[in-house]
Amino acid sequence: MVSRVFLVLVVLQVLYISVQTRNRQQCSQVCTLKFKPVCDSTGKVYRSQCVLDVAICNDPSIRPGVCGVTQPECPRFCPEVYQPVCDSTGTVYSNQCFLNIAICNDPSIKPGACGSSF
Repeated sequence: MVSRVFLVLVVLQVLYISVQTRNRQQCSQVCTLKFKPVCDSTGKVYRSQCVLDVAICNDPSIRPGVCGVTQPECPRFCPEVYQPVCDSTGTVYSNQCFLNIAICNDPSIKPGACGSSF
């Protein structure tokens, strides 16, 4: 019985390591040595867009930025006031503050009009 439990634990560990390795392989990309610097939102400089793309793949919290300009952190808290607003896809946010946070974290989000469901 103990050996079966041990065997199951070993198999689970091997599967976990396999998944972690596969995720890292998806992010691995061969980048040239060409030096054309780009920066993330904290001002960290990367040798090229390719290197930044790999970093973003490995850590989705990294956002592209402008070199020489450190972008502020996105706010994390909003007042709990219900004044619904929507983005261009129809997603409803409790208020403008929550929409602004979403836009800060994902600049592809745009303000939009809410339907008549309110």
